[in-house]
Amino acid sequence: MEESEIKDRVSINESVNAEFDAYLNEIDHLEAEVAAQKPILGYPLNCHNLKPLLSLRVSLHRDFTLNNCGDPLDNIEKPYKLNTLKQEGQLITKLMKRWNGTLDNSWGYITTGGTEGVTRGIALGYERLQSHGFSNILVIYSKASHYSVPKAASLVAPSCNKVSVGITDTNDIDLEELDDILHSAKILNVEAILICCTLGTTFFGGCDDIDGVRSLLVKNGYENSNSSYIHLDAALHGGFWQEDDNTKKVRY
Repeated sequence: MEESEIKDRVSINESVNAEFDAYLNEIDHLEAEVAAQKPILGYPLNCHNLKPLLSLRVSLHRDFTLNNCGDPLDNIEKPYKLNTLKQEGQLITKLMKRWNGTLDNSWGYITTGGTEGVTRGIALGYERLQSHGFSNILVIYSKASHYSVPKAASLVAPSCNKVSVGITDTNDIDLEELDDILHSAKILNVEAILICCTLGTTFFGGCDDIDGVRSLLVKNGYENSNSSYIHLDAALHGGFWQEDDNTKKVRY
């Protein structure tokens, strides 16, 4: 390698490091500004203090990455030793336990974000309904759903009709309107329903009435578990909600 090429590479690395340091400094500055203000009404992440994650930033300067490729719940030895699968598996089993889940009746992995979780959940529902021979499938979600919900539905179920349902004053799905939609769906020979409900809508924290939704599915002729699928978007409340003894849990 020519000396000039070595110098060019060193210069590039120094430039990248400087940009990264500037990015971290900007985050620190913004966090300080947010901490000095009163809490705002809106997406709660805007008010989160990320200082406990500073140690993760330090790891970025070391010679390894935190790899989470693979199933965290299997016992197969991975070809790579540096990974986060143990911690990921512990988190999943902790969440499952509170929801009456076990390794026999549950499965899962940590997604890269809520959008991936929604996409995977809707895809699973669509695949399941298709596997039972249904082709005329209606996808339903509330107007308060995160924008990733209709986007995911368009990506994984492009041939399906989609409809959004209005919401109540408390930001949860309007059951009267949902009843009308399901009634019309039956008249129009819709074979199966894929509905996305939310626990903690993004901006106002509304929680859909899952029992009410299930009752309407039964009322309108979609009582067979093979002809309906509910994806429950944990959204804002899924993580801490299951730790609160005072909130109603969804278990079937």
